[in-house]
Amino acid sequence: MITNLFSNQTNKDVSNVLKISDALTIYHTKPGNNLADLNALKTLTELHPELLSSVPLDKRGSPFEYRYLTHSPLTFMIYSSGSIKQNNTFTFYLFREEDNQFIMSKVES
Repeated sequence: MITNLFSNQTNKDVSNVLKISDALTIYHTKPGNNLADLNALKTLTELHPELLSSVPLDKRGSPFEYRYLTHSPLTFMIYSSGSIKQNNTFTFYLFREEDNQFIMSKVES
C-alpha cells in the first residue's frame, strides 16, 4: 500500500508515478522477485506486462525511470527524466517501506 503525502495533488505525473509504484510493489511481493535486480521499468514491462504494460511518460513527454536505492528499509525512487532535460530541475518520488507500506515523498531540486 502506498501512502500519498500530498493526496490533494492529482496531476497526471503523480497518477503515473502511483501506477508505477503499485506495479513495483506487486512485483516485489511475488516470490523470486527482487527490486534490486530490476534495472529499468522497461524490463518490468517486458517480464510482467500484466503489472505495467508500458512505461508512462512524464508531462514533458519523457519516460519515467526507476532506481533501487537500499534494502533496509526498502527504498526506491521513480523520477522524471524530462524534468532534467527541459528545466534543470530534478523531480523524483522517493518510496520508503515503513510498517508494511510505502511512504511516498516528492522532491524537486
